Amino acid sequence: MAKIYLISDTHFNNDKAMDETIIKNWNNTVNEDDIVYHLGNFGNGNFDELKLIFDKLNGHKYLIMSHHDTSYGKKFFLKLGFKEVYEEEYTIGKYVLTHYPKDIVPGKINIYGTNNDETLQNFKNKNCICVSLEKISYSPIMLKEE
Repeated sequence: MAKIYLISDTHFNNDKAMDETIIKNWNNTVNEDDIVYHLGNFGNGNFDELKLIFDKLNGHKYLIMSHHDTSYGKKFFLKLGFKEVYEEEYTIGKYVLTHYPKDIVPGKINIYGTNNDETLQNFKNKNCICVSLEKISYSPIMLKEE
């Protein structure tokens, strides 16, 4: 059975050595049939540069767009190979996936991507989990469905 993984803020194509580390960690964790929700800030560069990286990553990939991703547009990421691209959020059971932390209804948990201190400074919601790359040891983490 396919597993579901989460990751954010990979910023691919900024640093070749970091790209190689992330790709290796990703593929050591995610199988070809697994699902990965990327919570924004996928990468930088032109289509061909990002396509080379995207095609090396295991799994069926879905994107929740960040401010940075919106500059490329939804069609860009669908053409890149993402199965679906969500502009604001996506909900899986009790989990609400977003790029920025979000106040949500009781009983739900917000899983978000950004690790920006300025964004988080005034945000105090306890029902949140950050999956920014630096917070998850540079490797996708599995979503535990309940």
